[in-house]
Amino acid sequence: MNPRARALGLACVLGSVTSLLACAPPRAGLEPRYVAVHNTLAALGMVEIGPISEGSLARGGEARLAVDLPAGCTLLVALGGAGVEDLDLELLDEAGKPVLRDATRDAEPTVRVCVDRPLRRQLVVRASVGAGAFVAAAWSGAAPTAGALAAPAPASPEDGAAGTCAAPRALAAGVTTGSTRRASSEHRGSCTASGSREVVHRLVLEHRQRVVLDVDAPFDTVLYVRRGDCEDEAAEVGCNDDRPGATGPGSSLVHSSRLDATLEAGTYFVFVDGYGDEAGSYRLSTTLADVPSLAELCRAAPPLAARTTGSLVTAADHASTSCGGGAGRGPDAVHRLEVPVRQRVRVTLATADATPIVHLRRDCIDERSEVGCGTAMAAAAGTTRARSQWAGLLDRGSFAVFADTEEGGAPGDYQLEVETAPEAGSGVAGDACSDATPLVLPAAGSARLEGDTFAAHDDIATRAAAPGSADVVYRLELKARSRLRVRRLSGGAPHVVALRQECQVASSELAAGESIDKAVGPGTFFLVVEAAAPEAFGRFAFEVSVRDEASADAACRGAPRLGLGQPVKGTTAGAGDRFRASCAGPEERQASSDRVFRLDVPRRARVRVALETPTWDGVLAIRKVCLEPEGLQPLRANEVACNNDHHDTRHSQIEATLDAGTYWVLVDGHAAKSEGAFTLTASLVPEPTRPEAKVK
Repeated sequence: MNPRARALGLACVLGSVTSLLACAPPRAGLEPRYVAVHNTLAALGMVEIGPISEGSLARGGEARLAVDLPAGCTLLVALGGAGVEDLDLELLDEAGKPVLRDATRDAEPTVRVCVDRPLRRQLVVRASVGAGAFVAAAWSGAAPTAGALAAPAPASPEDGAAGTCAAPRALAAGVTTGSTRRASSEHRGSCTASGSREVVHRLVLEHRQRVVLDVDAPFDTVLYVRRGDCEDEAAEVGCNDDRPGATGPGSSLVHSSRLDATLEAGTYFVFVDGYGDEAGSYRLSTTLADVPSLAELCRAAPPLAARTTGSLVTAADHASTSCGGGAGRGPDAVHRLEVPVRQRVRVTLATADATPIVHLRRDCIDERSEVGCGTAMAAAAGTTRARSQWAGLLDRGSFAVFADTEEGGAPGDYQLEVETAPEAGSGVAGDACSDATPLVLPAAGSARLEGDTFAAHDDIATRAAAPGSADVVYRLELKARSRLRVRRLSGGAPHVVALRQECQVASSELAAGESIDKAVGPGTFFLVVEAAAPEAFGRFAFEVSVRDEASADAACRGAPRLGLGQPVKGTTAGAGDRFRASCAGPEERQASSDRVFRLDVPRRARVRVALETPTWDGVLAIRKVCLEPEGLQPLRANEVACNNDHHDTRHSQIEATLDAGTYWVLVDGHAAKSEGAFTLTASLVPEPTRPEAKVK
């Protein structure tokens, strides 16, 4: 039997609903997550024993499917589409009474039933929360103990145990109910401070298994697990306060907690606690699933196409990675990537409900063979999916690509994209000096410069990057002397930037590095954005701004003199924004007109400078150098002092001891559009006296 035949189903077991596919192959456009579930279950040696049933349910609606159960164990699987938040499965007996149901609160329910002879039963699919389409099917074979199995009226686990570390309550697959109201308060989990009462359960695993613990309660629960030593906080292997997806008081998940982890054989202690001092009755659902070995998954790894979708709903944790200090402890899936020749490769992983981590290995089962990994980055524009990305040079051969996640998320569907380019690049727009991309910047404020060197050639060698690094070029026209600032933003591949007067002439390079702060112009200039190393190609982002340096220079040269004891009245309205001050708010938001004055101090003295701005929020600064410092130094590097408010927003004052020399006094406004009439006064004041020491 080939995998495709198995995927289509070989026997008609499930009955008809809205749209029954009978024994025909599934139509195109089938829910991609189910295809991924199929691949995972097939890799475990299971066989899909019936066709796929599809239907659509209104909120609270249900569909009843006739199901013929063969002797042995059968896993019944359903997946809800977009709009379905909680899909339930319930198996009825011959009298129509529930005998098994899933105990999870999500859109991927499963139930497993084992019978000693063939039986015909009914399966109920119900949309408890939300509405939309669903897919259902049945599997048999060497099934894991997957699915949440629950009796219709679960019994309380009052087995005589007190629910403490000294006397924990036994825990097994299924549903357990209890209450923390009369429990003791001796422990707390690492994920939140809690002074509430907790009930302790003991779970014994005979072999490695995926364990899913779900707590549902009318109070805000906290769930944590320790291995081996119940009393030892350091033995904690997982903690969750709010189940992933809980977003606030309006969410149906705000009181629930969930842990999904792959655990080795051993004894574990499961704590059901409350947030703060909350307590009450709870329902704990435990799902256990045998986990195939990594070697088995690697042997069955499907090939990776340019775009591949899959699901981590039934996946477990098989591999960790070097990213983030050994991250990747959430569920993962593995794919096979064939590289025909040495080339550039970029792999992007996107997930909806978990933090993604993508990593690659030469040998699927050997973590020491890792060739690269990428942690979460910002979501793409127009989407809420989190992404992780890795890019680099790969030699010819076969590689294992892991779609991995951080622990604590809600595993769902994922998408992998693979891009390739020749080792030397294939060329992009703006790749060389001859086709440099024009860069137009706003007259005020800054602009975001984004691009991609993944397919770019190495056309220009700057002093900030190693030879062989891909680059792109931008052309900038400056009509007046200006202050050009370029700053690399976080995220993306590491890149550097170089500023040149002549694109191809290395000796015309004015500045280079991760950031640039340079007074230049007027004239034509070239910004070269280059990967920091030959294998660091990829997406980049810089913040670029230009300020008129000519007007600032003219203001400094023509600054009127501020005499000691001689008040000056004036206005900043219409003067133009030429300077910034360290205490005038965030630099990128400063856009108020300003005035500058020259202050000559004939000898070392203590000077007080006072600013009165009756109708606006003024800012006062004293500078040692009139123009702002270059090289991305902080504004305070040239300042003696800066003051925004002195007692109130209408007054500013600086009192400082100044050596003999020339200083510049800046009258500016806080943030943007703060300007108007002012009075500025400079005067000498006595030096403060120190108290005399008492003689005993």
